[in-house]
Amino acid sequence: MKISLPTNYPHADLLEEYAFNQTAEEKLSWLMERPTLHDQVPESQLTPDKRVPGCASGLWLTGEVRVDGVSFNARSESSMVQGVACFLCELCSGIPASEVGSLALQLSTQTGLEGLLSTTRKRAVHSTLAFITNFAASNGVR
Repeated sequence: MKISLPTNYPHADLLEEYAFNQTAEEKLSWLMERPTLHDQVPESQLTPDKRVPGCASGLWLTGEVRVDGVSFNARSESSMVQGVACFLCELCSGIPASEVGSLALQLSTQTGLEGLLSTTRKRAVHSTLAFITNFAASNGVR
C-alpha cells in the first residue's frame, strides 16, 4: 500500500498490520476477528437516522468532533461488515477533519478492500467512506 498519511497519523501500525496479511482469506479473517479498540455505536444510538440505507446486514454509523480530530464509530449485525466498517472508522479517526477526505479516498482505492468483498458488502465500504467523507467535510472548518 502506498497511502500518503496525514502528519502525525496515529494509525500507521494498524495499516501495517492489515497489510501484513497476504491473502484475501487472511485479510478477511483478520478484519472479522481482531479486537476493535475503537468504540462501537452504543445500543442507545441504533436509531433509524443513524442506520445506513441500503445495507442489508444493518449498519449504523456515527461521527463526532473531538479535540484530537474527528472520531467515527460503526456497528453492524454482520461480523464481516462490522470488521470492515470499524477498520475504516478507526483509520479515519483522530485526525483533523480537513485531512479525512484525501485519506478516505486513498483507503478506498489502495487497501484492496473492495476486491475482498461481495457486491453487497462493497456497499458497506462505499457507505462507510461516504459517511466519513461527508461528516468530515461538514465539520472541517471551525
